[in-house]
Amino acid sequence: MQKPSSPARLVRYALLIVLLISAYAVSIRLTQLDFPRLLRDLPKGRVIVSDFLTPDLLTRAVEVEPAFYPSQINLSKSYMAMGNYTRATDASLHALRLRPDDALACAQTAVGFYRMGDLEQARRYYLRVAELDPASAYVPHLYLARIAFTERRQAEGAQYLQEFIALHPNAPESPQF
Repeated sequence: MQKPSSPARLVRYALLIVLLISAYAVSIRLTQLDFPRLLRDLPKGRVIVSDFLTPDLLTRAVEVEPAFYPSQINLSKSYMAMGNYTRATDASLHALRLRPDDALACAQTAVGFYRMGDLEQARRYYLRVAELDPASAYVPHLYLARIAFTERRQAEGAQYLQEFIALHPNAPESPQF
C-alpha cells in the first residue's frame, strides 16, 4: 500500500506544476494554453525547473566561465539559501576577487562568515560593506553591533546601533533600540 503524501509534499508539487506551466507559457509566448502538449512535456519541465532550484546550473556556469561575476555571486546566494555557508563563502570570495570593491560580494562574504561563526572575518567584511555602501540592505551596522556585543565591546556596539538607526530609521528593528 502506498504511503499518503504529506501536505508539504503536496504543496511542493503544486508549486512545481505552477512553475512548469508558467515557464511553458513564457517560453512559447502563449496566447492560448495547449494542455495536451503541456502534459506531454511535463517530465522534461521538471528537470529544467529543478536545475534552477539547485546550484547545479550555476556550478556548471562557473565551470564554463569562472571569471563571470554574476554566476559567482548567484552561486553564493544559492548555497546560502541551502545553508551551505562554506561553499557560499567560497563563491562570494571568488566574486570578490573579480570585483574587489563590490558591496554585494563583501556583504555575502560577511554573511557567510557570520553564519559559520567566524565573527572576526565577518566583522572585517561588514566593515568593508559599511565603507562601500553604508545604507546597504544587508544592514552592516546592525551586524557589527551584534558582533561587538557578543565580544563584550558595549560602547562600540552602541555606536554601531546609533549608526544603524541613523541610516535605517524605518527598519523594523529600529524601534527596539
